[in-house]
Amino acid sequence: MPAPTTVFMFSGQGSQYFQMGRGLFEGHDTFRRWMLRLDGIARGTLGRSVVETLYADTRGKADPFDRTLLTHPAIFMVEYALAQSLIQAGVVPDMVVGASMGSFAAATVADVLDVEEALAAVIRQAAAFEEACERGGMTAVLAAPELFGEPFLGGRGELAGVNFSSHFVVSAKETELDAIESSLRRRDVGHQRLAVSFPFHSRWIDGAESAFAAFMAGVPRRAPRLPFVCCEQAATLASCGGQCGSARRSTGWSRDARAAMSTSALPARWRPLRSTGCTRPAPPACTRRSRPTARTRRASRRRWRRSGTDATKTRITSKRLVSIHEC
Repeated sequence: MPAPTTVFMFSGQGSQYFQMGRGLFEGHDTFRRWMLRLDGIARGTLGRSVVETLYADTRGKADPFDRTLLTHPAIFMVEYALAQSLIQAGVVPDMVVGASMGSFAAATVADVLDVEEALAAVIRQAAAFEEACERGGMTAVLAAPELFGEPFLGGRGELAGVNFSSHFVVSAKETELDAIESSLRRRDVGHQRLAVSFPFHSRWIDGAESAFAAFMAGVPRRAPRLPFVCCEQAATLASCGGQCGSARRSTGWSRDARAAMSTSALPARWRPLRSTGCTRPAPPACTRRSRPTARTRRASRRRWRRSGTDATKTRITSKRLVSIHEC
């Protein structure tokens, strides 16, 4: 497979915040159109507007936004609307990467799922968590993953994900998180709790798996039309002919929220670009893989002006790795 030049990366739970994408919603026609279309679908199931909740004037970016039944569709809607905005502006991916529930948006852009079916699945998964799982949370830790072997971590939580050699994420029950973070402070280890209501990627969400797998068994899926990297399986699903993991098996979609995440599926040359986890909310960004020439910079500026993109600061270059709603 030739090296991709444009990769869309989709993040999952913990990357959301109130007002995310509002500048685009108010000033970019494609983004607004998709947000309103998806909001109409979500409202039919939820009985309330995700857009009105997300962009409520009474809410600021620093306010906790952790009601899973709302954050799940909000993340998907922003990611998919932004992806469509970039595609409409001429930034077309030749690979997609999905982390955790970001796999739904990645799969939809890769044409594995129809957008309506994907949004319905996202909402159903959120409902399954709220119906069947014990509340808890996740903490991002800025240290080598070997630290998890210490009893104060491994004895209280589960390793939810390893992003790279000095960053991992721990999931635990609500009653254990304060003790974990207190121990990290005493050791002067940098950390941050994520804006989530459940200990994703741990045994404490197993209760939601059977109901959600049964739902996904009835959702039609196709083989990816472009390479689709799943961080749960640490594999490029297109290399398996679309026959493995989330691209086909109903259980795969439950595993995306259950199994520990890994960025090991990404090529070694991308290591400096791997996600650092949700240590703070941030707008979408594009990380450059190579220095553009003066010619490509001029072309980039022209595409930038035509795209109407607002303060999301998404850069467009000849070699690019676009992080959709990167945390």
